[in-house]
Amino acid sequence: MAIPPMELRYRKSLSYFVLGLFGLFFITTPFTIFVSGGTKTGPMVYLTCVASMILLAFIGLRMYRRISSREPVLVFTSEGLSIPVKNNQFIQWGAITKWKIRNEKSSQYLIIYTSQGKTRIDITWLDLPVKEIQQLMGSYIRQPGPHGFLR
Repeated sequence: MAIPPMELRYRKSLSYFVLGLFGLFFITTPFTIFVSGGTKTGPMVYLTCVASMILLAFIGLRMYRRISSREPVLVFTSEGLSIPVKNNQFIQWGAITKWKIRNEKSSQYLIIYTSQGKTRIDITWLDLPVKEIQQLMGSYIRQPGPHGFLR
């Protein structure tokens, strides 16, 4: 019997974090320039400040839209693992030669090895804890297929 599909998305708290972080930068950048410059500030400083704020707003909105969309980041199905954020990449369970979860600094990554190479997915901000994602990988990769268990 096939296991039902499971979709994983980003946590809502990540979108609040991104808004707060970029809001803080957006407020403090002009404040520090205007306060520290005084009357000696030239037009080049103001131009640089406005340009950096426009760039910061563009990057912040783009990240917020990507994170706050309700598109799944990972989809576990009985046939394989779908990764919509990486150009709708699909990896069949039989093609996976090895997988592991790696901790690097303050982030966790799911690394999947296949004969075509490796795929690395950041799972730090997903709505399931890393331990449960590890259990999902273990249970989906061991599900029964047409010729017995895959692993």
